[in-house]
Amino acid sequence: MLLQWAKKSRLGVVLDCHQFEGANFLPRALHERLFTDPKLQEKHANLWRQIAEYYRSEGRQLRFDLLNEAVTSDSNAVNLLMERAIRSVRRVSADRVLYVTGNNWSQFRFAKYIKVYDDPNIIYVFHYYGLIKHRPPSAVNPSLGFMSSSEKRLHFGLGKETRIRSVEVRRPSGKKTTLTDVAPDKIVRVEEPR
Repeated sequence: MLLQWAKKSRLGVVLDCHQFEGANFLPRALHERLFTDPKLQEKHANLWRQIAEYYRSEGRQLRFDLLNEAVTSDSNAVNLLMERAIRSVRRVSADRVLYVTGNNWSQFRFAKYIKVYDDPNIIYVFHYYGLIKHRPPSAVNPSLGFMSSSEKRLHFGLGKETRIRSVEVRRPSGKKTTLTDVAPDKIVRVEEPR
């Protein structure tokens, strides 16, 4: 139904793999199994092959974003994962438009590490967060939709800052905790006051 509406409205649709088992947007060491476990990599590639088969007859308005905002300690591991997914889709569809990303939340400054393919139907995706001076407050939401959940940790990007002056944690109960002068690159556990 969505694809029919998009066609009628002359709009494109991107199927976006925003998270996948063994990978998410948290700091690297927490979840990078997708980039090191061949079984998970095969599972990722097979998922895209199945999606490509299911949507084989759809036109060019349907595009696939193979993995949004990869985060791992090895940029080449992202390239290998992308290459495997590209090969899987290309076995089914030679001209499906694919979005390929780089490492570290697809930040533009890591573009030089992305493998470039001789494929006119690949679009390279970059994100640039440098213009954002003040981000909106982050929140922990234990469930985002049907049969889903999210990590209970929050990740904050500091840009050029080297210290965090203060972090205020507000809970649904109304209780607050304020941390000051927090060092970066740390996991800080904040317990709810009794």
